[in-house]
Amino acid sequence: MSREDQVADKITATYDKIDVKVEDIAQEHPEYFVYPFMMKKGRVKKVKSGLGVGQMLMVDYGGESNFITDMTEDNVQVRDHLEKIRVDFCLQNDSCTYFKSELQDNAGPELIANIIEPRKRAMMMRMITTMESKFFDDPESGNNLVPWGLKYWIVKNATTGFNGGIPAGFSDIAGITMAQAPAFKNYTGSYAALTEDDMTLLIKKCIRRTNFRSPISNKNISGDTYMGNKNIITNETVCEAAEKLATYQNQNIGNDIAAKTAGGGAFKYDANGEVVVKRLPIINAWELDSDTSNPIYGLDLSQFYCLVKSGDDWARTPFTKAPKQHRAYVSHTDHRYQWFCKNRKALWVIYQS
Repeated sequence: MSREDQVADKITATYDKIDVKVEDIAQEHPEYFVYPFMMKKGRVKKVKSGLGVGQMLMVDYGGESNFITDMTEDNVQVRDHLEKIRVDFCLQNDSCTYFKSELQDNAGPELIANIIEPRKRAMMMRMITTMESKFFDDPESGNNLVPWGLKYWIVKNATTGFNGGIPAGFSDIAGITMAQAPAFKNYTGSYAALTEDDMTLLIKKCIRRTNFRSPISNKNISGDTYMGNKNIITNETVCEAAEKLATYQNQNIGNDIAAKTAGGGAFKYDANGEVVVKRLPIINAWELDSDTSNPIYGLDLSQFYCLVKSGDDWARTPFTKAPKQHRAYVSHTDHRYQWFCKNRKALWVIYQS
């Protein structure tokens, strides 16, 4: 084994076994949403093969059936009920690099660890922070390098109803048009004030309208959304208004008012003091604080989730000499993933207008 290989192995061993105390004051947000929440174990779906992933959608039932007499001539038709959506994986990369002189000047395991640990954390936080910002960014038409995030799959519209169609600048969504799949839309609406009679009523309507329960069951066909893993995300302004509404209501009519509403609950506190609507938690997504329209997104993580490519799931290479810098040792971390929604009718967004 060469001297350079020995140095690379030493860095890798130290990289994996470090115990150094550093106070991190560089973190931008008090909390992150995407990596600790959306990419939590059990919520990510791994795909073993292929450049991307597809999903067959049943887009309509073909109208109504017929009422006939014994003498009515049959009118037999073969209807096409299916369309396919498809997305490709995106590859996010970052790296850790150390120079030979750093290791020579900081001899001993503890001094080397003092170099490696902060740089390792910085790389991971760059990846996590990038995931966070790109998930909430406006999607760019023609940019296939960045995963399609929240605003690609959940599109705003001021009119109440299933009106969230194709995002601005795009001609289709996941490969299909609204003409091909008119039902592939999220629920939308707008409210005038952060009040019980305006904002809260619309939230409850969104929850009711996106709860689908099929009258029949099929082994290989799904569509129910009423038992999904649901959450509400919004900005600081809406969170503050929700806390005030919850405090006012709990003082006047108690903690549980869901029984007094038609299919939904107003803002209240749960056993842990968190504000909820019909037991759905309200999460402050800090990247939404810059949106002055005060958006409120309803997510169903059984329908909207992260797809990860097996083998490229936070895959890290061993430290090796950099090809063009003979005194540098580098390790790359790759994560290949894409955001995917198989049923947009389970999702909703409203905003203040």
